[in-house]
Amino acid sequence: MVLKDSFGREIDYIRISLTDRCNLRCFYCMPEEGVKLFKREEILSLEEIEFLINFFYKYFSIKKIRFTGGEPLLRRGFENLVIEIKKNIPEIDINITTNGILIKEKVNFLKEYGIKVNLSLDTLNREKFKKITGFDFLDEIIEGIDLCIKLKVPLKINTVMLKGINDEEIFDLIEFSREKELIVRFIEYMPLSGNDNWKKFFISKKEIMEKIKEKYNIFYQEKEKIAENYILYDDKKFVTKVGFISTITEPFCDFCSRLRITSDGKIVLCLFDKTGYDLKEFLRPRIREKKLFDFILKTVKLKPEGFVALKKTFFDKGENVESFFVMRKIGG
Repeated sequence: MVLKDSFGREIDYIRISLTDRCNLRCFYCMPEEGVKLFKREEILSLEEIEFLINFFYKYFSIKKIRFTGGEPLLRRGFENLVIEIKKNIPEIDINITTNGILIKEKVNFLKEYGIKVNLSLDTLNREKFKKITGFDFLDEIIEGIDLCIKLKVPLKINTVMLKGINDEEIFDLIEFSREKELIVRFIEYMPLSGNDNWKKFFISKKEIMEKIKEKYNIFYQEKEKIAENYILYDDKKFVTKVGFISTITEPFCDFCSRLRITSDGKIVLCLFDKTGYDLKEFLRPRIREKKLFDFILKTVKLKPEGFVALKKTFFDKGENVESFFVMRKIGG
């Protein structure tokens, strides 16, 4: 059956956080004081994750999943999980969102199992990279990108734009896109860090577009659910493609087709919701499949309208809008 929420939106895509652990400390992803990590017994086992994927495929025809984190490639047994899923559902579309540090170690496996990669890269400058992430892994990430290109692993680069930090690198990132023949997607910074200073770093799609127009002609190409793609030309000569994910200024909540499952087994219906709905009670100490089915149907109907309903609060009233969940915990 088709899974629908109370607004008639079809759910065809599940994002599953494999871990709340990460090998970076990006300031926009977590509070300054850090986050309290889940205890091992709170985390979904690989067998439970595999069951849930098979469950959503069996009952709701979900054929696309994305593994997130924390950093998903840190999860021990990641490869075994993918192998078992592909064995049961060969046609399933598996994606990951990664910071790229471990790509070098995993790239052959990603290629073999057809895993599509969204890689987060916010700067090409070493000092800025350390400022944003707290670590010096830029060379490893670039090497991983080059290996993906060499092996033809499907790859997109996600760049969170940060005013006063990386907004002067827009043309460098466009050149990187052209040189590597990749799509770089500029993402509006969202209030998902657990602090209230995000506005000072926020830069809109409109501002980024105006900057790009100083050097290039830019033409709309297509919309891919959450992203809008554009083609850049220089004196009528094709340069590259770029994408925009404009969650704040142009919310795409009307077309939201996803559910998120945190690494401790909670369904999150929206990044700006204030509740997680626990799945583990239907998995432990034994699986209760019929109860879980009923729970999913009931829970999905609670999916809120989304940020589009809060936009007026942010832009017209000037009030702060913060997610209840920290990005580090929810996996984006």
